[in-house]
Amino acid sequence: MMTPQRVLTGDRESWRLEVLGHVALWDGTAALPLFHKGLALVTYLVLEGRAHHREHLAGLLWETPDALGNLRVELLRLRQRGVGLPPRQPLLALRCRTDLDDWAAVPDDFGGEHEVLEWLSALRGLPLSGLEDLGTTAFREWLDSQRAALLDRIETRLARAASRLAGRGDWASVRLITGRAGALGLNLGLPEPAPAPLPLWSAQQAQWQEVLRRAQQRPQVAFVRGEAGTRRLLLAALAEGGAWQTLKVHADNGGALCQTALKLQLRRLLPAGAAAAVPRRPEPESLVEITELLGAAAAPLLLILHDPPAQDRWWTALVSAALDLPGPLAVVVTAPPSGPALEQEHALGPLLRRVAGPRLHVISLPPLGVEEVSELLRPRLPERTPALDRDVLATRLAQCSEGSLPYLQALLERDPPAPDLRLPAQASEVLLSGLASRTPSERWALAHLAQIYGPVTPELAAALLGEAAQETLALGVRLGLLVPVAASERLSLPDLGARVPDGAATLGFSRELLRCALAATLPAPDRDARRRDLARFLLPTEPSLSLLYARRVGDTALEAQARAALPAQTPLSHAQGPVPQAAAAPACQEHPRREHRTPGGYRVISEGGLVRVLRRGHPGPAPSLVLTFAAQSPRSVTVRADVLPGAPRPDQWPPQFALGLRTGEGPRRVYAAGPVPTHEAEGVSHVFAGTLPVGRWLCLSLAEPLTELSVRAGHVALTLAGAGLTAPPAPPP
Repeated sequence: MMTPQRVLTGDRESWRLEVLGHVALWDGTAALPLFHKGLALVTYLVLEGRAHHREHLAGLLWETPDALGNLRVELLRLRQRGVGLPPRQPLLALRCRTDLDDWAAVPDDFGGEHEVLEWLSALRGLPLSGLEDLGTTAFREWLDSQRAALLDRIETRLARAASRLAGRGDWASVRLITGRAGALGLNLGLPEPAPAPLPLWSAQQAQWQEVLRRAQQRPQVAFVRGEAGTRRLLLAALAEGGAWQTLKVHADNGGALCQTALKLQLRRLLPAGAAAAVPRRPEPESLVEITELLGAAAAPLLLILHDPPAQDRWWTALVSAALDLPGPLAVVVTAPPSGPALEQEHALGPLLRRVAGPRLHVISLPPLGVEEVSELLRPRLPERTPALDRDVLATRLAQCSEGSLPYLQALLERDPPAPDLRLPAQASEVLLSGLASRTPSERWALAHLAQIYGPVTPELAAALLGEAAQETLALGVRLGLLVPVAASERLSLPDLGARVPDGAATLGFSRELLRCALAATLPAPDRDARRRDLARFLLPTEPSLSLLYARRVGDTALEAQARAALPAQTPLSHAQGPVPQAAAAPACQEHPRREHRTPGGYRVISEGGLVRVLRRGHPGPAPSLVLTFAAQSPRSVTVRADVLPGAPRPDQWPPQFALGLRTGEGPRRVYAAGPVPTHEAEGVSHVFAGTLPVGRWLCLSLAEPLTELSVRAGHVALTLAGAGLTAPPAPPP
């Protein structure tokens, strides 16, 4: 018997096999482009850790008469890629590091949440993804057993780290670990701190309790719409301490992978005897096996399908089959908030109604508004804090967090609570969790696009990604990360009706928080290199944007070239608008809350007789928001600015402003933190009207009725009151 050759050692010690997600073999610098069968062969040999005969390997991967011939072809391809499997030996073996080995060896002495988050980033989904449709039934059974073994190792390692962090009282890091474990369907079995009570969404919590009550008798379907972190925190809080056992998958991972994940979770959850009584079925009958496993469960089950794509119907077949089970069972389908950014979201509601009929319950969780943040603040501030101070702080917190509950929870844990534009680790974890199933190359490409401040054009994408640009843009649109954004957006008051501009719009990131989280996944040197590329590319055509990127990267030579290419600046003018007068705080009114989020990132919230305009933006140029009046056009408006855009800069053109007033067809009189040069944008002349102090109620009065209010700002928090802005309160019954 010949001794099997050891490969991927010695001068190949840098080689590594990735198994914590999509399988890939890296040679130290890049992933080797291996064929699927070759990747399956390498994975099998490395994880087995011992030699196997060629005939065994051929029969495992090919169900054809010429299996040995196919194996010889695959071995030749591997040798051409540098994988030195011997050409004539009957026994084959491979040894190399895996990313699981490296990940498990990381010490537990984490320095904080960001180090924990970086460690967790290796867990990108179900282990051994990408091998589901390869090989024979025997190979698929081996794959299932290997996944289960890998998940056991991951679960043990996560539990050890969480236990040590809990001993240090670092509950924020513990929550990051348990959250990632939950996304993988793992239960660490650790005592966790009781979830903070959520004094929010009382109506939605009542809906949820009704779903569970009915699901005790017959299976029910809950369609939960909201930001990822919000809906997961709410579901965790509501299911905490109950009798319901939870299964969850990211349904956008693809049918084969999700069905595999569900089978693994169910077999780990069920008693050994009950699981063994359900036969394993071949791939075409996976849904039958899952349904049988669901029916074998004795405890009440919550089956959570996160973000399923409307066009992939495997999960609707599963929901339909689950509804025929005797229960108790509740199926939860989650999706992002409805809006123009996500066309597929509109298709999910009707699709679920056709499947579930009267057993469908729709639960919407909007981002937190200022009044809700103010209620969360109340117990965290001194008892005698003035109402104005609390409202100003709540407005600033809602602005910087975009109403994200995980972000707000991180800010509220500080003493005292304060706004912070730096993205907390737990918020970044939630934002990126929906991309865990994407391949490393897809995430890498999207992170490059996230370096763009402002419109994402095909030309800019090509400057960063080359031939991969078109495919990456299409992926971003399909995932809802990129949406069409116009230079000017319009809403009508008081109904917040949107007016879609004519003509094609460029693309932009649907949420600034998500762009920030994605951009930060690139190492700092790579981020600087991409900004330098953008500065050079834009220099001939858009010197103001070129200047922005050159300044961000600290390239003084490029910055000087961009400054020299800027057009001559219009001289600053004196204030030409009504002088702001001190005003009393408007009386609070009983109005139902309404909100509209524009593709350009403005949140316009109508609540309590007030209109709030909030935006957290990137450093680049901002679209304008124009608010028009559908009925009553007032002659005055009461305003309070809590966050103002900075003074005009040459790298942000057209200039930003906090509030613009327009009467008739005249110019926009704009208020800002400092003087704004007279300029024309969107076919309208803009003249400087004056400055606005921060955190004070002011009244602006005009001689003629207002025809529009406008804003153009990266960061802004504006509260407006007055006639025509909100609908009159409904008369008492």
